[in-house]
Amino acid sequence: MPMGDKVNWVEREEPRRVKFTTGTVVEGLLTGMKETQVKGSADSTFRYTVDLESGEQVDFLGTNQILKKIRLTDLGRMIHIECIGEDVTVQRGGNNMKVYKIFVSKEKFLTIPSSMGSLDSLPINTRNPEITDDDVGF
Repeated sequence: MPMGDKVNWVEREEPRRVKFTTGTVVEGLLTGMKETQVKGSADSTFRYTVDLESGEQVDFLGTNQILKKIRLTDLGRMIHIECIGEDVTVQRGGNNMKVYKIFVSKEKFLTIPSSMGSLDSLPINTRNPEITDDDVGF
């Protein structure tokens, strides 16, 4: 950095957690995926991090349908997820299964440099707060 240049600092906030309900839409650049353990359960899930067009960063936990449709290879792609309702015929723990429309861009907008190694070695969203079944949103 040349002498005399001033550094402009911006405080980094944690991503806002999104809990999907009917009508909730998340659209933006998928920048992080981190496997995380659900407290009180043998099951794990993924926490997805998305950069919105507004500059805000959000994260959400994968449900069965989200886990099947968003892949590690989607990192760097735009995603659009809309919760379109619930399937009352499928329940777990007293919760109805949420139903989603999920779109992923064909193009990648962020490339991972080969010098960074594998996707597993990327420093993506490494914080791990306690997550319970209520957070997963079956």
